[in-house]
Amino acid sequence: MRSFFEKFGKFKQDLKSHEWDLRVSDQERQERLDVCSNCDKFNKTINFCSECGCHIPSKSLFWFSECPLDKWKVQDVKQSD
Repeated sequence: MRSFFEKFGKFKQDLKSHEWDLRVSDQERQERLDVCSNCDKFNKTINFCSECGCHIPSKSLFWFSECPLDKWKVQDVKQSD
């Protein structure tokens, strides 16, 4: 499993290459959470995924996040006017 610092380093890289302040809709986030809550890799006690090691309630917020098992993908970003 990757260390916190390795994960943070990847997150910093993601921030540089994406419009990181954009979040998915509440509906998309709930769909992601529903998928994860039914996955055998999800630890419901601590809300972490044993596959990627991420805190799922946090990871599910961002459009550039994706499931390593391809259960949900990066969300297309649509800029509002």
